[in-house]
Amino acid sequence: HWLADEDLLGPIMARIQALLPQRIDGADLYPMLSHRINMYRYDDQDIFNRHTDGDWPGYGLDRERQVMHEWSGLRSALTMLLYLNDASEGVQGGHTRLLARDGRWVDVAPRKGSALFFRHGFVPDSVIHIGDRVHGAVPKYVARINVMYEA
Repeated sequence: HWLADEDLLGPIMARIQALLPQRIDGADLYPMLSHRINMYRYDDQDIFNRHTDGDWPGYGLDRERQVMHEWSGLRSALTMLLYLNDASEGVQGGHTRLLARDGRWVDVAPRKGSALFFRHGFVPDSVIHIGDRVHGAVPKYVARINVMYEA
């Protein structure tokens, strides 16, 4: 895990906020992204098998930026996968495979600086997905950031 602060995540949220669902399951979009970021490194032959991302409370830092605390009354409802590198830097494979409702798999190639959003948690419309196999010497790097909603 990596802890960011509003100086980093605020501009990202400002850029994407109008594109996000303003309500999910009756809960309003919270105007901040969780400050706890999951960082993933996929090396040669790594794969993240079929799964659904869980939902989480939001987390932030105290005013002194020393202690992480949980935000009460909030739960995440969307995953934001932020791709940190791509094929132009030597990444081979590592597509995110999403299971569509009609049973087909849809592949999303990692593209540095792009983000993929999908529903998560243990609800019927959560997206089953795979972090497909990476090949070669260059690892794939991804940040998972939770989009928060008022519970």
